[in-house]
Amino acid sequence: MTIIEKFYAITGEPAEGEMENYSYGLDNLTLEQQKQIEDLLKEHLSFGKVEWMELPAGLIKNSKGEEVAVVAKTRKIDDEPTEDKSDKTLYLYKVLYSPVIYDPIDLHRPVKDSMVMSPLLYNPHTYEPYRTLAISWKPEDLFYEKEIQPITWEDEKAYLREKLEILLANPEDYKPKGRRALMIRFALDKTEE
Repeated sequence: MTIIEKFYAITGEPAEGEMENYSYGLDNLTLEQQKQIEDLLKEHLSFGKVEWMELPAGLIKNSKGEEVAVVAKTRKIDDEPTEDKSDKTLYLYKVLYSPVIYDPIDLHRPVKDSMVMSPLLYNPHTYEPYRTLAISWKPEDLFYEKEIQPITWEDEKAYLREKLEILLANPEDYKPKGRRALMIRFALDKTEE
C-alpha cells in the first residue's frame, strides 16, 4: 500500500471538484484521525515526535524549553524512505492533496480500442477549457474487421464514426488514469539541527 493510499484510509479520497476535501488540519480532523496521521508520519518520515500547529507560523516550545519562531513550508511526500530523524520534532500544520495530475504522454496514448479522450484541460494563456480526442486506426483494419475491399475514404469515414459512437457511449472508459500528489505543510525547529 502506498503512502497516499494510507492517508486516503484515514481522511478519505477527495472527490473531483470538491476543494474542501483537499486540505486536512486541526480544523477538520477528529482526534483519532490526528493520532493516526501522527503515527503514520512518525513511521514514514522517521520523526520522533509530531505536534500539530494551529497556524502556519508562530512560536513553539522546542525540546530545550525555548520559544522559537517557526514557519510552515510545503513538502511532497513520496514512498521512498527518508533519513532517520528520530531525535527531531515535526510541527505539522496541514496534510494536502493535489488535484488529479496527468502524465502529458498519457493524454495521447490510447487507453482502449486504440482511442483516448483527455480529461478537461485548460489553455494556460486564455484559461479556456477544452478536451482532446485521439483515434488511431489502420486502413487495413477495415479489411480484416469488415472484409471491405477495396477500401475507400467513405469506408474509413464510416469506420471512424462507428469508433466515435463507441467512445461517446462510455467516455469514462477512454480517459487516462491520473494520480494525486500528497504534501504536508510543516515546520522544523532549526535550533535542534
